[in-house]
Amino acid sequence: MQTHSPQSVVIVKSHPQNPDLAALGYKNGLIIVQGLKKGNNAIYKLKGHTEDVLSISWYPSSELRLATTALDRTLRVWDVEAEKASHTLKIPASSKSHKIEIAHKGRPWVAATWVPSCLGMVACSTVAGGVCLCNVNSPRVGWDFLEVNDDSAGHFRCVFSLSVVGSSENSYVVSTSLDRNIVFWDVVAKKSAYCIPSFGGFPYSLCFSPIACASLAIGGGDNTIKVWRVDCAANPYSSATFWQNIRGRVMAVAWHPKKEDIIAFGTDEGKVGTININTKQTTVSMSYHKQAAYVVCWAELPDLDSEDKADKAYLLSCGDGKVKVHHLPKLNKEALDMSTAILKDTSSKSKWTTVNFNGDLRLLTLGSVDGSVHIYSSKTLKKVALLEAQRKAVENLVWRPIHTASSSLDNMEKFTLACSSCEGPIHLYNLSGLAEEKDEVLRLTHSTMQLLGHGTKVVSLSWSPFREGYLASASYDGTVQIWDTLQNKPLANFRGHSGRVMCCCWSPINPDVVYSGGDDCTVRCWTVSEQKDKLPPSKVEKQKLKAEALPKPPLGATADTAIENDVDGADKAPDSKSVTSEGHDSFSAKPSHTKQPGGSKKKKPAKSFFPVFSAQENKPKESAAEDCMLLANKLANKKCDCEHFTEPSCHLNMFLDAEGVLSTIDAEVIQHKKDLNFDQAFQMMAWKGDVAEALREAAAVRKLNDTLVSLAPTVSRTLWLEMCEQYAEQLLSDGDHHRAALYLLTCHKVQEAIQLLRRNGCMREALAIARAHLVEGDPEIAEIYLAWAGKAKGVGNYEQAARCYLAADDAPNAVKVLQNRRDARTKRAAAYIAKKFGLTAEADAAFADAMQAATEQKEWDTALHLVEEHGKPKVFLCLSGMHQCLTAALADIRAAYKLSAEQSGTDKLMSDAIIRGGHKDVSATFLREVREVWNSCGVTLFGSSEYVAEVENLLKTSCNPTTEQDALYRSSVYLTVALLAGETYDMNVAKAVSSTLLFSTDLFNQLCSLVYSTNISDEGSSFGSCVVVVLDSLRENEASVHFKCPVSALNLFEQFLKVKGQSLLEINIGREVLGLLYCVAVMEVIEKVPQDPSTVTSILKKMEPVILSPSLACIQHLMKKLQRKQDLLMHKRVDLMRKSLQCCGDVAHEVGERFAEDAGILSLQRDCENLKKELQESTFSCSFPDVTALIDTVVAKLNCCDEEEDVRFKNVLSNWKELILNDSCSDSDA
Repeated sequence: MQTHSPQSVVIVKSHPQNPDLAALGYKNGLIIVQGLKKGNNAIYKLKGHTEDVLSISWYPSSELRLATTALDRTLRVWDVEAEKASHTLKIPASSKSHKIEIAHKGRPWVAATWVPSCLGMVACSTVAGGVCLCNVNSPRVGWDFLEVNDDSAGHFRCVFSLSVVGSSENSYVVSTSLDRNIVFWDVVAKKSAYCIPSFGGFPYSLCFSPIACASLAIGGGDNTIKVWRVDCAANPYSSATFWQNIRGRVMAVAWHPKKEDIIAFGTDEGKVGTININTKQTTVSMSYHKQAAYVVCWAELPDLDSEDKADKAYLLSCGDGKVKVHHLPKLNKEALDMSTAILKDTSSKSKWTTVNFNGDLRLLTLGSVDGSVHIYSSKTLKKVALLEAQRKAVENLVWRPIHTASSSLDNMEKFTLACSSCEGPIHLYNLSGLAEEKDEVLRLTHSTMQLLGHGTKVVSLSWSPFREGYLASASYDGTVQIWDTLQNKPLANFRGHSGRVMCCCWSPINPDVVYSGGDDCTVRCWTVSEQKDKLPPSKVEKQKLKAEALPKPPLGATADTAIENDVDGADKAPDSKSVTSEGHDSFSAKPSHTKQPGGSKKKKPAKSFFPVFSAQENKPKESAAEDCMLLANKLANKKCDCEHFTEPSCHLNMFLDAEGVLSTIDAEVIQHKKDLNFDQAFQMMAWKGDVAEALREAAAVRKLNDTLVSLAPTVSRTLWLEMCEQYAEQLLSDGDHHRAALYLLTCHKVQEAIQLLRRNGCMREALAIARAHLVEGDPEIAEIYLAWAGKAKGVGNYEQAARCYLAADDAPNAVKVLQNRRDARTKRAAAYIAKKFGLTAEADAAFADAMQAATEQKEWDTALHLVEEHGKPKVFLCLSGMHQCLTAALADIRAAYKLSAEQSGTDKLMSDAIIRGGHKDVSATFLREVREVWNSCGVTLFGSSEYVAEVENLLKTSCNPTTEQDALYRSSVYLTVALLAGETYDMNVAKAVSSTLLFSTDLFNQLCSLVYSTNISDEGSSFGSCVVVVLDSLRENEASVHFKCPVSALNLFEQFLKVKGQSLLEINIGREVLGLLYCVAVMEVIEKVPQDPSTVTSILKKMEPVILSPSLACIQHLMKKLQRKQDLLMHKRVDLMRKSLQCCGDVAHEVGERFAEDAGILSLQRDCENLKKELQESTFSCSFPDVTALIDTVVAKLNCCDEEEDVRFKNVLSNWKELILNDSCSDSDA
């Protein structure tokens, strides 16, 4: 599609009722309304905005009106056809109750949309995120802001789009914004009705307020903190979003223990700060971490700035291996390093990964990268315990709550600490030894309890505030596990997240509800009692679930192809407590400062080929020493003792002879098969030399791969061909059609490879192989082209299908498929192909289609080339020119009608045009242009009857027109035929007018005002029994088709002549139809345009000789009679079919026999055929209005008149109608 401005197009909006019409908004503020089919036909240009157009909304009715907004913060309502703005309004920045400074808003984005439930109402957004209404139809245009409350929140940042949903009576305005909220606005109540928040990143941290229990703080990867009111009944998603001065992914959040409006946060850039959710004021500490701050917590420590050592609140943060202590409340001092400045007895080289403070026990707990946990007394800042049971970096530390909703813990149980690390097990420590103050440090090398179930690291822990000993754990294995730590058993496992789980916490208001957030960008609320699983999925189960969930690979993709999807820009969940200084998350436990080559992720270590051996080797030092002694005994006495080791020391066979090593490999192969690690198992079998056995086992379990198949030639050629064929079947079942075909070609199975690709829709690939391996003329090549054509045809790519049919030497189908298109150029191509291949019948049909398409779509050049290519006479160019003249004249008439209606409120011009002699200026121009077209083509007016049949053949069907273009094309054809042969002139002009009546009365009235020049007004008109047509002036000699009365209606015809008082004479049937059509047009004017009653009566009386047409009355009578006989015939056939259905046997045979034997049906069939033939001979297949319906309309208009002449006229019309409807008047029923 071509545009009409060098500026960039910013927005495109198509008309809701006319998809071909679209409005384009440009960067410089210009708006162009243009059509889409041709792509470059600009219709209207709207100029007024001075900056980028932001939104366009079409008026919800058929009127061409637009509402637009731009960066100049104006709303303009456009009268599109007038190309001017009817309203220009300055959009307020905010409501009076919520004023803002424009300079503080970074994006002055505004949007607008019409509200269909209230015509003239426009909804518009402000730069502050508000929504206001404006009724442009109101005398006083003003802004009415929609209200916002806490439950159904609104926006706090600029709105990008507005749309309307709901019914016409009850609709809502829906807005989307930079704050990622979706808000539903109630237009009637004038307030926000509902708000749905959304996430733009991972939820890294969850924390419930200890004071306002139902407030859940969520730290997100979209640089925001959301506070979700989970107890809101009016809106279950009621939330507030805070983003001011955060500027980074929020990795950790923590509520202040005593102030309900303060939240601490840490970001991936190392920022630490607090935010007041009431004032939305953000305070950022002047001290940064070099990498992500992934833990923040509040602590009460001795005053570090005074000597009295009174307790004071501090904010702690952990990142880049350090714990920083931030001074409150302004965070305007340099934060202290926990290791060097406060904990004097620790080494400055310690790398901390997490921190926790227990206010009830006054204990400060720190986790280290080496897995150790250090516990300090917050009073004395001295170490009181050291836990060394773990060897991997600590991820999370949580103390069991002292008080729960059900009971209070005794002194022994309150010192329980849960600890998770980069390993799956969760360690629980009973630190009851800290109940008494001691000088020595409590040191534990073993945990009290381990909770086993997670397959990978556990990143979040949460104790239940209601039930004693209930613990929730979130893991990167994608599940949340609920434990009963008192009985050391799993209770439930939640698998609702589609990826890794980042955080979890118990609900403080419902004992059965847990909240969790994952890297699927969702926070989920779920109930423990509804979970069916008890533990996370095992390794084998997880592989099966992953295989079922993964989509099939795309065509051409290899098994090694990996697609990474970054959800929120650069938002990738950290795989440990470490983020590189460049801002990318690291997968190592230690802080990484080395960037991976190419920016790619660090590859996971390959799976071990010797898991059994490694498990037995990794024993305590005592067992390892015993193994050395056993091996020494065996090797020292190997001459007298050649037996190998058995369980549990079979791994020592690796250090014996060849048989010992091979027995170790056999054990590893068995274990690999149990763990479904077939790749390693088959490779190890190949190491031993069992290549054939490994290949056949891999083929049996469908685990062949390229490496294994490449080993087959080392055994034999037969095995290689066998494996190639089986691997091809495996690849086919996996959806890798291309590689499957390649392996079939390797086996010299060309036909099978081609068939495989054809069955799976890979037509081009199949054709390439066929052309490369098959001889020219092979029928398989034609079959490929035909299959490709069928596929292309099925998806609507008709041009490609035609090319395929041509390549397969199937020109008729190529022509047929191209005719599915509606555009003139494609239809011209279909006609060209048919002519080139000598398809005469197809060429004629395609030429007719292309000619109609080119004429309707006003592609006059295409019509010219079409006539020249087919060697057709120039009379077809006369048809094209006639259509061009007709459409131009009707366009002028429509413009005049519209202007008249706007000025007077009624279509007065239509009344004057039809009853006072038409549009003389437009008609004169029309006649002149038609004459010029005929002269330029060298065609003689009314002297080229030899071309009539060819032009009439362009109308293939006699069905009613379905579009205005079709109706105008038919009218153009009939008018062209009328000017070619004078003997059928009147009848063809009548067909041209009636074609438009069959489509719409508006088009019919416009054509009548162009064609008819009859004056039937009161002002000295001399209206006779015939109407006058403007084309009459082109005719020199009159030669008309006279009416041939059907034999069955001769008696009735004489009665009509008697009623009218007219003698038997020749009647011009074409002019009679034209007169009746003119009467219908006059009645349309009388119905639509107010007229004086006396004028109406006078006009109706003048139409008497035209309405009382004996010829049309006879034809109408026969048409009614034919309809009655057809109805009777249908009822008789239905009765026979019903009787046949009641009989047993062949129903179709019974019905056919009964139809052939029933004399009544046969008689009715003959009568119907005779009537159809008579009607066709009398009317020349010209349709005309129902005479009886016209009489009823005229009588209804005369009912208010009581004059003698009016009464006589009504009686004559009534008698005329009775004769038409009386079936006993015809000769056949006499």
